[in-house]
Amino acid sequence: MKHTKYSVLLMRDDSNVRRFRVSPFWLKLGVYALVCIVVLAAAGIVGGYTFWHKNQALSQSRKTLERRLVEMQVRLERLENVEKLMERTDPEELTALAGSVGRKPGPVVPPPDINLSTLFVQADSHLCRVENLQVQFVNHSMRTSFDVNNLQQDNKVLVGDVSFALVTNGGKVLKVEARSKDLNFSIQRFKRIISKFSLPKNVARDDIFALQVKIVSPKGEMIFSDTFPLYRIIA
Repeated sequence: MKHTKYSVLLMRDDSNVRRFRVSPFWLKLGVYALVCIVVLAAAGIVGGYTFWHKNQALSQSRKTLERRLVEMQVRLERLENVEKLMERTDPEELTALAGSVGRKPGPVVPPPDINLSTLFVQADSHLCRVENLQVQFVNHSMRTSFDVNNLQQDNKVLVGDVSFALVTNGGKVLKVEARSKDLNFSIQRFKRIISKFSLPKNVARDDIFALQVKIVSPKGEMIFSDTFPLYRIIA
């Protein structure tokens, strides 16, 4: 018994007719292969979309964890600043305050007049980033230098005015007058700020606990504000 075969004719206007004989087995194999390719392609698309969706969920979860980590680091830094400030506070005041706890009715000793929310004020509009802050003491003056990076997109110009204040070991905030043309800036990417100012009268180097840096817009809106303990930024 002869096996059934199919004839395939190829005809061109400028050549002879070509004839091929194909077994049904190979035709079926070709159809099955085509179906398998389509199925595999569909499975690949579905699998790719599934993994992409899972990756997006993991990326979002990672960003949330990173944001929480940054918040915890900021809180930890504030607690460290409070601890450093308490270590430098007059021991007699702390002893008097501790001795008043547990006593029977008597004169109440008021706590030290320190407003921590004022000392460690922080504001960040995410329009700029302050990096590489360093301070140096020159005689009775302080020299400051840091980088201001513009975080705005599309190369938008950032205009700001920099001001400084000193936080003493006793919890006082002393404003200082820094004179430098670099304190008023207008940048597209980044700028190195260098300034120098004299310390207030009757304030020595050892009396200073931290430096406050503020950047405001021409409209008076707060762009950046943070307090930096000297032991972290002194050069």
